[in-house]
Amino acid sequence: MQRKKKKVGYGLNRTPRLARRVAKAHGDNAVRAAVDSVGGPLRAAVVMGVSLRTTYEWIRKGEIRLLKPALRLARMSGAKVEQFAGGDDAAGADQ
Repeated sequence: MQRKKKKVGYGLNRTPRLARRVAKAHGDNAVRAAVDSVGGPLRAAVVMGVSLRTTYEWIRKGEIRLLKPALRLARMSGAKVEQFAGGDDAAGADQ
């Protein structure tokens, strides 16, 4: 009898459709929506490779300035990494 192989990716199977539904519920805060779609702040901290405190700080600010954690969260949540940039960078990217 053969064993089933485990899937890579922290056991998360999220779809972009779920990420859009969660984002709509959270309004402008794309970081909070992505964290919720991954499974919460603790799981997001593990996925991004940062501390739980840092994750909560980014949720409060609504932006992630570090590229590697932002890319990891975007990949796992199905969101676009551009949504995590805050301030003038996000406004200039849309134009």
